[in-house]
Amino acid sequence: MTSGHEVATYELSNWRRDWQDRFIAFGICPWLSPTGDRVAAPVRDGRGWTVAVNGEPWEGRWLKVSEHVFSRDGKRVAAVVSDELGDTVAIDGQPWRPRFASALLPVLSFDGTHAAARVPSQGGYTVCVDGARWPEYYQEIDVLRFGPTGSRVAATVALEEMTKTLFGEGKMTIVVDGVAWPLVFRKCGTPNFSADGGKVAATVGDDRGETVAVDGVSWDAHFEGSFHCAISADGTHVVAGVRNEGRWTAAVDGQPWPVWFDEPLEEPRFSSDGQHVLATVGESPWVDQLRYELSRTLGEAASRPSPPPPFRVVLDGEIWRPEFVAAEEVGPAKAFA
Repeated sequence: MTSGHEVATYELSNWRRDWQDRFIAFGICPWLSPTGDRVAAPVRDGRGWTVAVNGEPWEGRWLKVSEHVFSRDGKRVAAVVSDELGDTVAIDGQPWRPRFASALLPVLSFDGTHAAARVPSQGGYTVCVDGARWPEYYQEIDVLRFGPTGSRVAATVALEEMTKTLFGEGKMTIVVDGVAWPLVFRKCGTPNFSADGGKVAATVGDDRGETVAVDGVSWDAHFEGSFHCAISADGTHVVAGVRNEGRWTAAVDGQPWPVWFDEPLEEPRFSSDGQHVLATVGESPWVDQLRYELSRTLGEAASRPSPPPPFRVVLDGEIWRPEFVAAEEVGPAKAFA
């Protein structure tokens, strides 16, 4: 058996046949690691439920195994496991000591050395990091995210019951390491850390519209929509996609580009030196578009996918003249990698 830190060679295409021969039952939706060389799923043998990674089961057995996730480097796995005492989180088979009535949204730091999850507390929820709960509790926790160094955790939380409002809207804020931002918003997106973990930014909405907040301070500029914010590598600038009057562009530190587009802008990103912003405009080139013709049946239409639509690259608000058609799943992040 390999340790949790080793990456063994495994023929991923054989996982189903291999596991059918070795286990009584296994999860029908296995998880593939971000690196593409490991597969994990809950499995059951005569001793109980556990997690198998590339066919090798963890040593521990539990009554149930539910959510599981890989670290971003693909080397470690965390899962929610249940025994007679309650739910907890196990990393590479090693469970936290505390037990809870439930545990959800497990996440791992980039290198997998730290884990966090949502757990119930005082009629609401809080965040548990490496087995230690934050002291404050919230009505709902939507998103958990580790900073790049693994030493910080941010969460998108609701301060009132979500059933009283539309999903994703209400009294919300961002909590970082157990400390809530002072401002309360109508909606909050996913928190994003700077490269050094020192700053946190998120798209937010209030009575003036949608914008971006950095460390709890909102941009003065507001828009009809805001999405996908990112922080430059040096932490000095923030970019986000924004929408006004049905048109899209990018805004840097609250200042929108002078050019607006009739088609959605995809994931604006900074260059590694923070001096440039790259995005694509046009229908997403990474999703096959199916051609539906009224004169044909749905099955016939679905069997004849149309080619991916062309898209354009935008650099610092200027459109490159060529149009492109995606040949593989490549986005702005990879282009600037």
